[in-house]
Amino acid sequence: MPYSQTHLAAALDLLERSALAEAHPWLLEGRAKGAFLLGSIGPDARVVGGISRDATHYYAIPRQTDAPIEEVFFAQCPSLRRADDLSRENAAFVAGYVAHLIMDVAWLETVVMPALFIEGITWEPGHPHWDIYNMLMAYLEVRGSRRLPEDIPDLLEGTDPSRWIPCLPDEVLAEWARHIAHVIPESGPQHVIRLLSRSVSMPYEAFVRTVSDRDRLLEATTPTVHTGHLEAFWRTTDDRSMAAVLDYLSTVEASA
Repeated sequence: MPYSQTHLAAALDLLERSALAEAHPWLLEGRAKGAFLLGSIGPDARVVGGISRDATHYYAIPRQTDAPIEEVFFAQCPSLRRADDLSRENAAFVAGYVAHLIMDVAWLETVVMPALFIEGITWEPGHPHWDIYNMLMAYLEVRGSRRLPEDIPDLLEGTDPSRWIPCLPDEVLAEWARHIAHVIPESGPQHVIRLLSRSVSMPYEAFVRTVSDRDRLLEATTPTVHTGHLEAFWRTTDDRSMAAVLDYLSTVEASA
């Protein structure tokens, strides 16, 4: 599934859209903005907490239900369902968390299952589509990193989680915020590129060239994954995320 800088860039795109900015200007300010951004990478804090993916993402692969992932999430976390029952920072975090889950499920529905999944073949190095998947993940991270402003690390490190979500302890979220805040200025997408390149059957230099340029990427991944798949992914992510975040925050007053 997409990595942190991909999720952060998508979260910023949401904040820049007039529908959200006009309905909830408080979400663009200081600690609330930082909480929203941390929520947008929150499910992957499991990495530093040693927590299972299913426990923080609320679905298995393949998914066992067609229900929208936000409905599944709130059914399992009923204390978070009403944003106006929470502090603004907590509500912002949950809104970002929901956006993350929606992006991951959109990737699953528009790219992984229709183009990459093969029934009966284990997902591991050697899978016929393993190289393509890793190229796509690295490309998304390169694309996302180019869209992040310089203040993202400060916003993440300025968060102060306080029982924001049952599946992740405060200290795990805080450690994850610090980790990503340090990775972004120190290595940008290179951390993910190095990680993913280790298990593909192509030289590192060729991998870097491919994931750094959209045309090279499409040349390498088409027809298995092509422009239509990527366009469907972004469209689905944008539409579903915006609708879900606006719906969730609809009970929160627009001004203090």
